[in-house]
Amino acid sequence: LNFFMAVSAVMAVRAADDKLRQSQSKGNPWMYNLTHATLIGFGGGAFAPLLLARPSGLLAGGDFVALSSFVAYWLVFHSPFDVGYSVFSFLPLKIWTVMVSQLF
Repeated sequence: LNFFMAVSAVMAVRAADDKLRQSQSKGNPWMYNLTHATLIGFGGGAFAPLLLARPSGLLAGGDFVALSSFVAYWLVFHSPFDVGYSVFSFLPLKIWTVMVSQLF
């Protein structure tokens, strides 16, 4: 489920980055995009327990969160021939990704 949440966030960041590239012919740096996607996908699950003074499993044992964010980022932004972006832009798969990511 973490992977689908990461894919949804990375697709949103890619759409914003593509819009920025059209207007300025220069996109955001890769670290900004990766951090932005991770905060969009997992920000609530990471920061809400901190505000409640409870340790967060996403920050303490968040290896799978970091791995799923990085894999989703690579698939959408850097896969050969833009295969990852094309696959996840396909409407039935986009609907499935959003549906499964909302279970988290």
